[in-house]
Amino acid sequence: MVYRIIAYLVSAFVACLTVLYLRQRSLQQQVEQLRACVDRLADSSGHPEYRTDYICEILRNELALLKQSGQDVEAVKRLREQTGWSLLEAKRYIDRL
Repeated sequence: MVYRIIAYLVSAFVACLTVLYLRQRSLQQQVEQLRACVDRLADSSGHPEYRTDYICEILRNELALLKQSGQDVEAVKRLREQTGWSLLEAKRYIDRL
């Protein structure tokens, strides 16, 4: 009897996790679509500074100096602090500098 209750609770927990994962994934896709829309609007309006991936010249220069001096990790940290980007997004940006 106890094992049935535990099995039921585990299966209910797994079902809840699955639903939450699917909802999170759906929301993440919506955010990506909205980012793409904002970027298209910024491009079509002639205001690249409104793009979601815009980095101001001062920060870009600071990041380039950090990278040139071999402080790639510090550059990634700084970029993440300023933009809220993920580790992967920031690393890719620094690698492209």
